[in-house]
Amino acid sequence: MNERGGTVLVVDDEPNAVKVLSSILAGEGYSVLASEDVDGAIRLMFREDIDAVITDIRMRARTGCSSLSIWQRTMPISR
Repeated sequence: MNERGGTVLVVDDEPNAVKVLSSILAGEGYSVLASEDVDGAIRLMFREDIDAVITDIRMRARTGCSSLSIWQRTMPISR
C-alpha cells in the first residue's frame, strides 16, 4: 500500500498523456497502472486492485466509456 492508499489506472491512447498523468500521480504518492488502449485497461482491471480510473473518452479502437462500463458491472463497490 502506498502513502495515499490508492491505485489509479490511467488509460489514454496518447503515450505522452499517459506519461504525464502517471508522473504527476506517482509524484503525489499514488500507485499508477497505465494502458494505452481499452483492452489492456480491461485486463488490468481484472488482475489488479484499482481504486480509481482516469480515462480518455475518445480513443481510436474503443471508447474509454466502454472500459468504465465493464468496470462498473464487474466491480461491486463501483456501483
